[in-house]
Amino acid sequence: MLRLTSDYSRHQKILSVGLGLAVAFLVCGASYLLQERTWIRFMENLIQRTWMDRNFETYGASGRYVHSGAAFLDPVFAEKLVLVVFDDSSLASGLEWPIQRGMYLDLVQRLEKAGARTIALDILFGARGPDPRQDEMLRQALARPSVVVPYVLAARGDQMVQGGVHEGLLAGWTEHDYSTRFGFTKELTDPDLRVRHAVLEVLPSQPGTSNYALDIVALAHFEGVPPAEILERCRKRLFEVDLALPGSPYLFTARTGRIAFFGSDVSTATSTLEAPDAQYREGQIQVLPDQQARVARVDVPSISDFIQVYSIQDILNAPEDQLEGLFGRTVDPVTGKETPNQVIAMVGVTVLGGHDVKSSEVGAISGVGIHANVMWNLIQGTFLHEPTFAQGLALVFGLASLATLVGVFLDVRAAGLAFLGILAGYWWVGYHLMYGGYWTTGGTMVPVFLPWLGALASFGSVTLYNVRAQKLARDRFARILQEVAPIPDLEALLGQDGLKVGSEERVLTILFSDIRGYTDLSEGLAPVTVTEMLNTYHSAMGEVFERHGGIVFDYQGDAQMVVFGLVPASQPNHAAAACRAAAGMVLRLEELGATWKAQGRPVFETGIGICTGPVAIGVLGSAQRKQYAAIGDATNTAARMQGKSKELGSPILITQSTFEAAGEEIVATYLESVRVKGKKEPLQVYGVDARSMSERTRGRA
Repeated sequence: MLRLTSDYSRHQKILSVGLGLAVAFLVCGASYLLQERTWIRFMENLIQRTWMDRNFETYGASGRYVHSGAAFLDPVFAEKLVLVVFDDSSLASGLEWPIQRGMYLDLVQRLEKAGARTIALDILFGARGPDPRQDEMLRQALARPSVVVPYVLAARGDQMVQGGVHEGLLAGWTEHDYSTRFGFTKELTDPDLRVRHAVLEVLPSQPGTSNYALDIVALAHFEGVPPAEILERCRKRLFEVDLALPGSPYLFTARTGRIAFFGSDVSTATSTLEAPDAQYREGQIQVLPDQQARVARVDVPSISDFIQVYSIQDILNAPEDQLEGLFGRTVDPVTGKETPNQVIAMVGVTVLGGHDVKSSEVGAISGVGIHANVMWNLIQGTFLHEPTFAQGLALVFGLASLATLVGVFLDVRAAGLAFLGILAGYWWVGYHLMYGGYWTTGGTMVPVFLPWLGALASFGSVTLYNVRAQKLARDRFARILQEVAPIPDLEALLGQDGLKVGSEERVLTILFSDIRGYTDLSEGLAPVTVTEMLNTYHSAMGEVFERHGGIVFDYQGDAQMVVFGLVPASQPNHAAAACRAAAGMVLRLEELGATWKAQGRPVFETGIGICTGPVAIGVLGSAQRKQYAAIGDATNTAARMQGKSKELGSPILITQSTFEAAGEEIVATYLESVRVKGKKEPLQVYGVDARSMSERTRGRA
């Protein structure tokens, strides 16, 4: 039956709790020092990827995501955002990348006619083109009020610089244009080269105007509000980081958000420019070959399942009379009048040649696809919430403390099951906090790796300490018990739930010894002296018994009862072993007597009786008090023989049963038949010659 609570002492529990909490503090300290270590972030990201795979397995490959998952998204989102991309079909139509710059003017004008109020270009124009006429047409396109232009944010010293666009292409721009139609494009990549965070705002080193990301500027332009208002809507889910900008040794403060991805826009053919393999099915993604990575597939829905995606050539080739309302129409519920939908059109490239395909939580994805995901996060406010570092440390310490309490107050097996339950429960809570509101209000990222590591370290330390302490206590108890109780198989006894009353019958040899004249000795000496002499005597005799395999069952002052045949040292001929032990007792007592005599102390003799026969050996007593005992006629007879030793003038008396069992291994002489109490028939008694026995033993040696 599984025990629930531990049986540790109060002192041990206090030490265990202190140890567990100390380890928790150490893990927290290590977390603080190692928070930026690549391997820690790698392990945390690996766990998050596992959660992401499970989530998309539920709503992705099964089709549930595509058919019912769209309901998770703000229905207005699909009407607000349109992607216009240079993709595989653009290549197939005969267009080349990069397209002629003059085409952007036609593209922008057509998008405006189709209903694009804001056109965000995810394309950098860092230099003049080879044809000035094409550059002029591009300048006219960028000058249109609907166009939002990206730039690269760099720095000179502690001053930020907006670059990446040739200034001639922005000729005629006003300060208002720069503040409402100019946004930087930048993603943060983790050590595994995956894009997980969007940089939304970079604060200047001196008070002034912030730099806003292309997505912020585009949405603010579309709604006709300041970029700061867009940022304010999701500020609670953003966090500040130190950002290094090219060209400066300084770190700048940036507000970033952890992107909650809803899909990718890169297909296998797009990312590889090769035909899909035979096993390919819709929704699978293969990693780009120039990344020198293994082929990987992630079952995620396509962005086109939720928003409108058009190829550039579809817009350029659409008949003029079909452009108006191309992105859908809205019916006024009062007047019934239809009006073309006003949208944000984001223009980008998804083919490999565009060099804008990145790696993300949902596999390969283009830069414009990342912008689509970020835009969704902005519109719905679903950036993932990440706890602060202090909150993360609190989770580490809290879980480690809980693991410590489990390890201290529960039995080790119950504690192990409870600990696994804690880890599983933390995993379950973390997963549901992450994805319970992922599609609607945004999930909360709960760190898992470090809290698990802290819990494992605390629980492991406490468990190892308690197991070690229990083993030491058990061994210490075993040594003490072995000294006071004649139990031959102590390990078997310690494996039980206490001593069980009962016995078994075995043939053993019983030895009784007694000090002759003990009463007179006690009267003539101080009690302390008597005790000292008895301890010396019993210690010396104990060494003899141990050498010959005898187990002392009882001390009664000067008398002792010893059993032979329970341990290997006295087997198989325990009768002979008992006789050799008795001879050793007599000779050892002579040596002690010589020492005592030299000290002016009295000298005494001993009488020994030995009998071999069946006895009941086991536990005798009640629930309150138990004793290990050997009970039977052989025990009683051995005691009677000890009492007859002085009368027959021999220090060692043995019965006929012992004489026959011992055989030729002993030197004994028949003395006479004697009657003893409790016996109807007289007993044949033999006297053992201790000195001859000793000489025979030395001769064999």
